[in-house]
Parts: sequence; structure tokens; C-alpha cells
Amino acid sequence: MTTLELDYLPMEQIAARPALWWRNVLGVVGFTKPPHIETPRVPVTASMTPSLGAVDDLCEVWRVAGDAHLELANGTASESRPARSAAAEPSTRIALAWSILR
Repeated sequence: MTTLELDYLPMEQIAARPALWWRNVLGVVGFTKPPHIETPRVPVTASMTPSLGAVDDLCEVWRVAGDAHLELANGTASESRPARSAAAEPSTRIALAWSILR
């Protein structure tokens, strides 16, 4: 079963994640400002609302979870492919998430 997963992570943990981790990420949302991610592979934005937690740089990370071999590639869900094909247009990745979860 494929599900939509929401993680709350500090920015330094997100920045330290390897490329493989990003394969199923749909987007990252900062609370008071957009998170700084070098060469983002996914949409990055801010909700412009303060976090209720004590961590100032906390971010929401939206991911597709479930199947260990699921990878988002070129706007479709597929079996694992080389990392170079993992990037998709931001709007396509979000549309894919909704189609998977319906």
C-alpha cells in the first residue's frame, strides 16, 4: 500500500539527507521562511505561519511511502530506476501523489 507521509524535520537534517532519500519526496515546506536547499529536486515553499514547536528551522517534508521500490520518475510511479531519472517537474510530482492516494 502506498501512503502519503508527513515528517517534521529540522533543516540541518534535511540538508544532510543523501540523494537516494529524495526519490520519494514530493515537497518541503518551511514555516516562517522557505528552507534553503541547494539545488532542490522538489518544490520548496513556506507557509508563513510560526511553528508550534521549539525548533525554529522545522520543516514539513511530504513523501510517498509504502512500497520500498516505488520511485517518482517523470511524473509517474515506477519501479526503481537510476537516480538521474528520479527528478520530476514539481507540479507533476504533486499531481502524482494525489493520483496514487485516490
